[in-house]
Amino acid sequence: MKTKRCGLVGALILVLCLSCQPGDSSNQGGGDPDENGGSHQGETYGIPAETPLPADDSYSDEGIFVSTSGSDESGDGSPTAPYRSIQYVLDNIAAPGDTLILRGGIYNEAVRIRAPRITIRSKHDEWARIICPTDDEENHAIAVEFDVDSDGGRLQRVAVAGGYYYGISFETRWDWGETDRSGASDILVENCIIHHAGRDCVKIKPGCDDITIRDCEIYSSGFRNDENAEGIDNVNGDRTTIVDCHIHDTGTTGVYLKGGATGCMVNRCRVENCGGAGILLGFDTSPEYFDTSVNPGYYENINGTVKNCVVRDTWYAGIGLYAARNARILHNTIINTATSGQHSPIYFGITLQDWDPDINGRPASVNPVILNNIVSQSGDLVAAMVEIRTFHHDSLGRVNGLEGPVHMDANCYWGGSGLFEDNRPGMEFSGDLAHWRVHMNAEALSFTADPRFSTGFDLSASSPCIDAGLADGGTGGDYYGLPRIPPPDMGAVEYRP
Repeated sequence: MKTKRCGLVGALILVLCLSCQPGDSSNQGGGDPDENGGSHQGETYGIPAETPLPADDSYSDEGIFVSTSGSDESGDGSPTAPYRSIQYVLDNIAAPGDTLILRGGIYNEAVRIRAPRITIRSKHDEWARIICPTDDEENHAIAVEFDVDSDGGRLQRVAVAGGYYYGISFETRWDWGETDRSGASDILVENCIIHHAGRDCVKIKPGCDDITIRDCEIYSSGFRNDENAEGIDNVNGDRTTIVDCHIHDTGTTGVYLKGGATGCMVNRCRVENCGGAGILLGFDTSPEYFDTSVNPGYYENINGTVKNCVVRDTWYAGIGLYAARNARILHNTIINTATSGQHSPIYFGITLQDWDPDINGRPASVNPVILNNIVSQSGDLVAAMVEIRTFHHDSLGRVNGLEGPVHMDANCYWGGSGLFEDNRPGMEFSGDLAHWRVHMNAEALSFTADPRFSTGFDLSASSPCIDAGLADGGTGGDYYGLPRIPPPDMGAVEYRP
């Protein structure tokens, strides 16, 4: 813990230092001061309350205490004399490796973490809420910001709501013009509820690697502007792990991992009620965000995995592949997706990458593995079950959604149009599963049948998907984290009597 600094001269030096810090200057941390010298606390800014998590004895309450009823002037960080504002402690008190323990209540301050290995979490039996307005770009652009030197940080058991742009953002040196282009990395966000951000709930910027988002609920992105508002938006952050999360009611896509994001995984997540797609490996990224030293082909996603997930009720694709290399789509249950009639539950999309004619980009997806999935559509949905897209423009030439063979097998399809589509020139196809099997030289063990869910997305005892999966799905446990029983079932959930 740092020695506490005080006095007018010290405060002036602090302000000057903060103004010179690298990163997004629009979010210097902390709300406007109130008459007691602390930040405003207790406002919700019209953001609905989340349901607090229950007490959790697995978390220690050892650290620097902060409370909405504390004092930045007379507090010492003890349980009986806590500080008042999170940002004051981060800027003046906390040293690398320290933990901030937040007492229950609403903290109206934009939090910016600059030091490494800082942990912020609620007291184990209380619930802290960091809430920022979504209409104040200058002071509250981001609710919680992990700056470029915040490696090893942790955010646990905290609600994060609002922010003009983002609820949580991971910052980068990518566009600083320096040799080091890394960003905030090796960070855990765990047991948090992140919601009602102005745009994206979580933003991962280029070079921000090894981010883990675990056991979180993420919802209501796009509270200010829902036109480009993902639940989680990752642009070229490698080895992102999103596990055991519930992502729902997003303005646009639930999760996308694009811009060359490599080795990322979405596992045991439920993604639903999305205004765009559900989960996308790749999408459409401006060329300057790719690392062409390791990805000269401008693949949007490399070695990405989506497994044991439930995706349902999306406007566009359920699970989509855009310029994805070596994607693995395993043991997912996809229900009532592509409800707009555009795209498909499993979709091979195309990327245009700013229509830049000078790059050797816009590749097709290659070498995908798509095994042991269930696609179930209501009878009134007209989208194809699987679609491969193509596009041509004189300035770009032909762009296809898929190139080469595909390892696609042991999938169950039910309802909807019952059609499969390939729009690539010379390979045009629209037909049922039997003819699709021949067309693709794949799907030998796939079938069309009612999966017979018992409730929601669990399988009933009469489901034809029981024991119908391939053993090389390689997923470990199912959606609930329980072991697969060989031969494995199709879909996200392994049946248990």
